[in-house]
Amino acid sequence: PDGALYSAIYNGVRTMPSYATQVKVEDRWAIVAYIRALQESQNISEEELAEYEVDIDALQAKASQAQAQADSVAAEREADQETMEASVSMGADVIAANACGTCHSEDGSAGIGPTWQGLFGSEAQVVTAEGETITVTKDEDYMRESIVEPSAKKPVDYAQAVMASYSYLSDVEIESIVLYLKNLEN
Repeated sequence: PDGALYSAIYNGVRTMPSYATQVKVEDRWAIVAYIRALQESQNISEEELAEYEVDIDALQAKASQAQAQADSVAAEREADQETMEASVSMGADVIAANACGTCHSEDGSAGIGPTWQGLFGSEAQVVTAEGETITVTKDEDYMRESIVEPSAKKPVDYAQAVMASYSYLSDVEIESIVLYLKNLEN
């Protein structure tokens, strides 16, 4: 429904921030209308397409070719992951590719998420998914869990923050991020 789109703009969703203070109410509704118009244009019937002299077979062939190429790249990437070893430099690349620095800093400055400075080996109060406050040591296991299931143990100061799950990353990529974060202490 339109209200869900409006809410996503107003409140934000996953890694998308809230635009409540940047986008006026009437502009939010205009964005919703634009999204709906785009959706409607994607659901046009073949009869309506015929009026515009669109070659459906050519479009479907092109889409199939693009999907086959994407599948091939995914298979190559999966094969590469099996032979790759985790590294600090790969961790830096994965962090950059996923824009982790948007929320986290390396220099101790405040952000949407906790800073990575002095992170490794430190103790912190966290709120579990069940709402219990506990003390944890931020070790390799905590880092892995925070990447894959960030809502499992949220730092008390960031209990209201929402971090997306990066469970789609390979084990090698996750291990590389952990190595990178650990290396920041050196």
